[in-house]
Amino acid sequence: MANADAARVHALVSSRGSSRPPVWSKAYNALVGLYFGGRNAGSERCVPLISGDDTVDERLAKPVDRSEQLAGNIWFYYGSRFGEYAGVTRQGNPEDFLPALLEQSPASSSGYMTVAD
Repeated sequence: MANADAARVHALVSSRGSSRPPVWSKAYNALVGLYFGGRNAGSERCVPLISGDDTVDERLAKPVDRSEQLAGNIWFYYGSRFGEYAGVTRQGNPEDFLPALLEQSPASSSGYMTVAD
């Protein structure tokens, strides 16, 4: 990422992700969007990956297809990164997602330091 532009890195992620589950490319494209601070199709498509359209009740009622959507511990990391992305691109409310690390491990001080940074 340090030696290329956003379009080239998104292309690399797409190429590398062709042999991986779809969630891999979506998640890494989201991180590329955060790194470059840009709004583009690669990053914008990742919003449902993190936030989803279902309510909590609907999510609990059915199993998650982990090849298509993040769930479990890894969601908390990407949830926080999505909060940063939302702040950089000024879309949505970053405060809804930034504290995701705190929700994962509320007794850990490192999460609080990360959010404060």
